[in-house]
Amino acid sequence: MNPPQRIRWKHVRRFYEAVEPLLKASPVKLGQPDSGRVLVLAPHIDDDVIGAGGCLRKHVEMGDEGAVVYFADCTPERTEEAKEAARIIGLRIIDFLPYEGKSLGGNPEVDEKILSILSDYKPDIVYLPSFLDRHNDHLAVNNCLARLHAKHGYAFDVYAYEVWTAIIPNF
Repeated sequence: MNPPQRIRWKHVRRFYEAVEPLLKASPVKLGQPDSGRVLVLAPHIDDDVIGAGGCLRKHVEMGDEGAVVYFADCTPERTEEAKEAARIIGLRIIDFLPYEGKSLGGNPEVDEKILSILSDYKPDIVYLPSFLDRHNDHLAVNNCLARLHAKHGYAFDVYAYEVWTAIIPNF
């Protein structure tokens, strides 16, 4: 299945209207996330903290190993901010990739890089932006992981977080 080049908001609204009656009013409340090797695919610096910062801190408190990969707009100033945020959360493995913002979609290098990261790190849990998020780079990373999973059939759990677009939480 090939996702559309650009998801139109009317399609998202129709999708939401179709599934909204099936969603529970209250999400399942977990005291702590599942444990394991955690990998965060963050298209931009701060997406991980905005979308999953509290959960990442809980992983660290549980003793889980965690890694964050930032894809785009990794300027020196932003890189220092990300290192400080990672220190506060307790993450020790962070990587900064050299891509420009709004260039991740359709870039075969990104697919190859994510494939390499998954092969090297071997995560149990992957966090990334929701497929309902409205930013092009967020969708690109999500679509890339979906393509790679369809091809390679990974066994890790995937948790999507919200950054730009509010989603109904189920955890």
